[in-house]
Amino acid sequence: MKITELFLAIFAQFNFAFCHNILRFPDTRIAKFVLRHTDKIHVEQPYKEFVIIDEAACIDRCVTDEANDCKSINFYKNSTDIESSVCQLINKDITDSNNYNDKTGWRHFDTGRSRLTRIIINDQYCYVPSTTDKCDFGSTTVELASLGNENCNTIGAYFDFDRSSGIITHVCSGKALCPDTTSDNYNVYLKDLSSCSFFALDVPITATTSASTMERQKYRISFRKFLEFYKGCVCASPRTYTTGRKLVTTNKDYCYDDICKKVTFDFEPGPVNVQIKRWIPSQSYTSFENAVRSKDTNAYKNLDSFMWRTATFDEFGTVCRAIFTAPMTGEFTFWMLVNEHGKFYFGTDETEASKIFRMGGEFIGSFGESEEKNVKFTMWLEKGKKYFAEAVTYDYSGDDYLYIFMAQPGSQSREPMSFEYLEPYTG
Repeated sequence: MKITELFLAIFAQFNFAFCHNILRFPDTRIAKFVLRHTDKIHVEQPYKEFVIIDEAACIDRCVTDEANDCKSINFYKNSTDIESSVCQLINKDITDSNNYNDKTGWRHFDTGRSRLTRIIINDQYCYVPSTTDKCDFGSTTVELASLGNENCNTIGAYFDFDRSSGIITHVCSGKALCPDTTSDNYNVYLKDLSSCSFFALDVPITATTSASTMERQKYRISFRKFLEFYKGCVCASPRTYTTGRKLVTTNKDYCYDDICKKVTFDFEPGPVNVQIKRWIPSQSYTSFENAVRSKDTNAYKNLDSFMWRTATFDEFGTVCRAIFTAPMTGEFTFWMLVNEHGKFYFGTDETEASKIFRMGGEFIGSFGESEEKNVKFTMWLEKGKKYFAEAVTYDYSGDDYLYIFMAQPGSQSREPMSFEYLEPYTG
């Protein structure tokens, strides 16, 4: 989705507060606003309305209104009398409710899906740059600091985690968290985004791309609570709870150690609800769905997208659900990569009752196999309309993964069916 972004770094005196993508510190305010809709306003009633000259001033008033927890704005530009333009402040945004009303001439801005966060370990530590000044542009590595220390409660501890692209950048310096290599036990450095070869955003995923390799070179939050990268995760080294431990690439066999898997963030859990079903004996493709659905749920987890990539359990199944909002009108194409078995359902509206089986298969490790086995489907979707989505999977042993990719109308590029287009299913 192409959106207009306004970044504000405004200096004032405030007590610290954190609200979705707005940081309010004693000496700094940072906010990221996006143009969400034209000719629409948020369904939530504004708590304040006043005349103001332009959108930037309206956004500034929202950022400074900590007392009312302002999160988004509606703005009407009066083309005949610009000084009579109208600003409305709202204490809800897309994360609270993704519903809007038509209103000609108005534009709605919000702070987008939540991204600003600290990287917190076991509710005891956070990762910060290794330099004394946590906003020093010369910072090159990050390390553990005590959560009770002031270093974990300043702007230097915050990162912008783009949960759609899988890229994490440091808020202060703008540098990306970039592993030195995909090999195990190498430092994760703070680098300029353009210097990190893993994060080349201008390289599209196409039919001939090794999708699993490309997607492994991004950060994803596993439902086992570790931060995935490549075939493992990133974690403190050595793997002990001690300040000063550096962030490094880690073999998947160690991702289940407490210090690796107890990663939490300041933002809300991902929109994909995952039911974990354990200890299901070996199944065929024809039998697995009934075995998974009839098994009691052992745990409820969340993902940012219909995707996981690093081996998690053996003899387990999942039921993954979310609501997908179409970003444009036209014919979408969807593909599934899965190990071992998987089926995907997609509704004609946002209700579970509307779901229809769309595609399924077993041991699909590439787009070529997906095409060959016809594990894909196309569907005409309407911009802004919501659709129920559900994946059912099963794995007996060894590698297990799930990817749901999509191509938007008129595009040859494929992208994960991910965070930006999803919200939790609450039915």
